[in-house]
Amino acid sequence: MTETYSTDVMSAKYIKEHNVVFIEFTKPAEGEAYRTPQMHVCEIARKRGAETVIADLRKTDISEVDIKWSSKVLMPAYENAGIKTIIYICGEDLEEEPAEFKSKLTIRKAKDYDEAISMLRPEKTTFTRKEALDLLGLKEDANAFAIDERFYQLTKRYRGKTDEESQAKLNELSEAYNTATGQRDKERREQLDRDRSKKFLGKTAGEWKTYFSYTWLRWVIVLIVLVIAGNLIYNIFIKGSYDCSVVAFGHFDFDGTYISDVLEANEYDNPYVASADVVVPNEEGQTENAYSDQTFSALLLSNPDVLITDEVTLPYYFNQYQDLSKIYFDLEDFVRPEVYDKLEPVYLSEAACAELMAEYSESQMLDAGEDVDMSEVSYQSIMVGIRISDPEIIAKLGFTTRWTEQDPDLVIAIYAGQDDLTNAENVLITILNKAV
Repeated sequence: MTETYSTDVMSAKYIKEHNVVFIEFTKPAEGEAYRTPQMHVCEIARKRGAETVIADLRKTDISEVDIKWSSKVLMPAYENAGIKTIIYICGEDLEEEPAEFKSKLTIRKAKDYDEAISMLRPEKTTFTRKEALDLLGLKEDANAFAIDERFYQLTKRYRGKTDEESQAKLNELSEAYNTATGQRDKERREQLDRDRSKKFLGKTAGEWKTYFSYTWLRWVIVLIVLVIAGNLIYNIFIKGSYDCSVVAFGHFDFDGTYISDVLEANEYDNPYVASADVVVPNEEGQTENAYSDQTFSALLLSNPDVLITDEVTLPYYFNQYQDLSKIYFDLEDFVRPEVYDKLEPVYLSEAACAELMAEYSESQMLDAGEDVDMSEVSYQSIMVGIRISDPEIIAKLGFTTRWTEQDPDLVIAIYAGQDDLTNAENVLITILNKAV
C-alpha cells in the first residue's frame, strides 16, 4: 500500500518495501513551500510506521530561516511521528549540504538513492526468550525489574551515538528486551487483533475511541464556532437584524447580562452581546485555544458597533478600530462628568503595531508572508479607544481579567467595519453612562 503527497516543488511517497518515506524536491523551495510538505511527511510516517525518511535535496537549497525552523519545529515533529533516521541525498558533495540540524535523530548523507537504501538498518534479529535473556546476561527466572535494569545498563554506552555499529547494537538489545519482556508478542497480538477487527474509515472502534479522547476539545470548540455562526445567520437573515452589537475579545471572563440589559432599557430591542477568549503573545506563559481567532472572526459577522478588549490584546488588532479622535471630544457633551473623568484616550500608530507583529513573527520563526513595507505604513498615532481602569466599573460591566500579572483594564472602541457611526456612538455613550 502506498501513500503519496505532491506539490509543484516536491513529491513524497511511502515505500513499503523498505518502510521509508522518500521525499524528492524538483526545484528550490523555501518558506511554506518547504515546510508544509515536511509536515505531511510526518503524518505519512506516523500512519505507516516508517522510521526512516530519505530526502533528495540535490535540486533545492535550504535557507537559513528554514534550517532554524527545521531544528526547532520539524525535528521534534519527526521524533513524535516515530522517525529515527533521516538520510539526505546530497550528490557528490557530501560535505556542504545539508547544513546540520540540531536533533536527537540519526542524520546521514548519501550520494544517491541506492546508497541511501544501503544505509538502512538491517532487519531486527528474531530471538527466543531464552536467547534474549542470554544476550542480556540474565537467568530464565529474571523478573521485569531485573530486565529493565539490565537493559538500561547495557544500552547506556550506545545511546546518543549515530555510528552504524552503535545503532546495530542498540537494535539488537532493543529486540532482545522486547522479546524478554513479552512486548514483541504483545505487539504481534495487537496487530493480529487489529487486522481481524472491523474498521470504519480506516480505524477500529478502539482507535476511534482513543482519537476522540484526545481531540474532543477541538471538536467542542469547532461546534461552538458553528453554533455562533449559525446563531448569527439565524438572527440576521431569518429572525431579523440586530439593532446593535457589542463584541468583547481579550483574555477575560465576560458576563454580558448587564450590558444587554442596559441596551434593552435604552430602545435597543434586539442587541447582540458576545465574547471570545483571545490570548495574544505574552510573558506569562498563557496560551490560547486553537480556535479563538475563528471564534472572534465569526463574531465579527455581526458587524459590531462597539468592540471591548484589554490593553494587552489591543495592538494586535489595529485594523479593527475606528479613529475616535473627534468622537472623544464630543463625549463630554453626552456623558455625565463623573463618567468622563474616568475615561482615558488610547493612541496607537499603524507602524508601532506592524513592528510588534514583525518582532513576534521573527521570535517564533513564523512565515508572516510578504514583508511589510514600513515606508507605506503610517507613523501617526490615532485614538483607537477609550481606556477604563477602575476595577469597580470593569466588574460592573461583567469583566474579570484572566491575566495574572496585569492590572485589570478595558479599552472600548468602535469597529472599523461599522458604517453607521451615529448608532455606534450612541451604543458607546449608552454603555459608558450606565457604567458609573
